[in-house]
Amino acid sequence: MAKVGLLIFLSVVFLACEENPINKPNTFSTPETSVITERIFVDLQGTVTLNWSGTVRDGFVGGFMLTFDSTRWGTDTSSAFTTRQDSTFRLTFFSIDTTFTLFIAAVRLDNGNGRYDTALIRGTINFGREPFTDVNRNGRYDEGEPFVDIGSIDETPARVTFPVRNSPPELARRFLTLVPDTSLPVTQFEFRASDRDGLNTLRGIQLCLNDSTFPTSKTVEIPIFSQDLTVILESASPKSAGVTEAKVYVGSNNTPLSSRLPDYRMNAPNVLYARAIDAPGASSNIIRVPSADSVWVPRVLSSSPLVVVDDFAPADRDPFDAFNSSGAPLTAERVLPEVFSQIRGGRYVTPARFEVIPLKVPIISPNPLGAATLERLRRQAIQHSSPDVLKKLLRLYEVVFWYTDNNPSFLAGQLALPDVLNAGVDVLMTIGTSSDRDALSLSFSSASSARVVPQAQFQTPNPQFVTFVRDVADTTFPTLSYNGNFRAGTYTTSAHTLQFSVENPTDIVPLYSLPLSFPMIAQNQLDSASRYTVSRRIYRQAGQERGRVVFCSVPMYRVIVRADAPTVTDTTALRRFYDAVFDKEFGQ
Repeated sequence: MAKVGLLIFLSVVFLACEENPINKPNTFSTPETSVITERIFVDLQGTVTLNWSGTVRDGFVGGFMLTFDSTRWGTDTSSAFTTRQDSTFRLTFFSIDTTFTLFIAAVRLDNGNGRYDTALIRGTINFGREPFTDVNRNGRYDEGEPFVDIGSIDETPARVTFPVRNSPPELARRFLTLVPDTSLPVTQFEFRASDRDGLNTLRGIQLCLNDSTFPTSKTVEIPIFSQDLTVILESASPKSAGVTEAKVYVGSNNTPLSSRLPDYRMNAPNVLYARAIDAPGASSNIIRVPSADSVWVPRVLSSSPLVVVDDFAPADRDPFDAFNSSGAPLTAERVLPEVFSQIRGGRYVTPARFEVIPLKVPIISPNPLGAATLERLRRQAIQHSSPDVLKKLLRLYEVVFWYTDNNPSFLAGQLALPDVLNAGVDVLMTIGTSSDRDALSLSFSSASSARVVPQAQFQTPNPQFVTFVRDVADTTFPTLSYNGNFRAGTYTTSAHTLQFSVENPTDIVPLYSLPLSFPMIAQNQLDSASRYTVSRRIYRQAGQERGRVVFCSVPMYRVIVRADAPTVTDTTALRRFYDAVFDKEFGQ
């Protein structure tokens, strides 16, 4: 009897053990999420690579939900679903120092409910909607679109904290920010910004005149898209003294920013303050231009309609005699002040004398100028030789007279003059000669797209005296002769080239040229353009005349004499020549 009872008890126990796996529903255990570390310090580039993993006791982890905002799981902007177990994040700064927290929850995909859920509520957390493929791109789930059927989710997500310390940007001056103590009211500044957190974190450069506190009402911020930034300030009233505003140009742009810098002081000291700002709002060191031991005074421009571009270095032969006017007698090298004071009824000196813009530091031997003066002239020449500065200055006038030595600043001219001509300004340019007065015959040629082609190719023997052919019937233009030395040979002049587009070849007209009897090398003997000594072309835009260029391929300031008196040196012929050009060609 006892044996029977024991057998019945064991049978009951055995049957009870077999009932659970057959009849008890599977509850599917919740997955668990883990990360290697819970705190990572991030600096410099603001990027971090992170690994994570998940486990489940009775199945497999199907993916992970991630978010940087634990209150907005499942939204398109703040979270994501992934089957990966690693990722690289680029952290965007929203304050100077920031702490980011990434939440990660492992999910199961083998116990979903088979339908699309707009809210995955697990415990106290709403993990948002299930991810889906928006086939029709309407921004919402529609029946039949593929989706991820999420089941169990880790209700205690793992988290990783990223304390991020933002490095402030840095700002430095570049070469052209060495402004002279006295400048014209168009000045170029160059800055270089950097940031250890990456250039993409830079927001811009802030400028302020005469106030280092950068009040909002006086500050202009320029967005920065590269490491280097060129800024040009132009007085809004360049020909008037007093306090005005400064137009702000960026790079080579011809259009200023809509915002202007207030408190720009004409004929008075100014200080430009600059600093870089990054995206979180941290600021760099403050750059002061000029430095504390220097001054910067933008001076008022002349109200005369004429501006003279001094592209002449040897001061002892400068036709305007800028540095040799202390009682020196009138010579062939010093004739232009008298000429320009008398042409067109004296309108270029009365009521205001013409403006002079030097492009070169004068070469003076022996040197009577002090170190401070030479440094000012050097800085002025650097500023004025910038094409972007030069074109803004020249556009403020009606007529430009550009005279050069034997090394003309053609690069500055090539980049600046098209914009100047397009603004309706007329230009007269005369080329210079070397110390022994070789002639460089440059001309506009329609056959080469109106290129100014250097021609310094003459045969021996060369006459020292030649009368130019006057190609215009207007007798207002005088008959001129040149008393110089045309040296034999063919010279390399590839650097002496101006290239302009041409719309109508008839716009290129010779005013004076060398006679056909003048000895030239064979390949140029029949090239009429190579014989032009004075030529004119009309600069057009969309068929409309904008400005005119008159180019003199021999120095129209040297020993130019009257044909009827070749041994007499005076300024009568030159005055008649310039008077005719400014009247008949430029309408002055």
